[in-house]
Amino acid sequence: MAVGKSRGSQLGEYRGDKFVGRTGTAEDAKKASEARTALYRRRAKIRLPMLQKIDPDGSLSLRSIAERLNQMNVPTISGKGSWSASSVRRLKAVS
Repeated sequence: MAVGKSRGSQLGEYRGDKFVGRTGTAEDAKKASEARTALYRRRAKIRLPMLQKIDPDGSLSLRSIAERLNQMNVPTISGKGSWSASSVRRLKAVS
């Protein structure tokens, strides 16, 4: 085992408290996708009221809304990056 470890081979299923064992199955992938979708929807619903405050009559462009969200430092759904017209469009689709 020492030789394998010295070569950088994986010994066991965990590295730094992270599971790195077997590759996932199709069922695992489906469950993970469903979990990501549910998380996205929960986070999006929290941010939907901001759209009403920024554009109550629906007259602003998606780009204008994105610019205002960025100016107000509203985090994106993922919490990474900045708002774009596409991310605003996806947010509106949740409502």
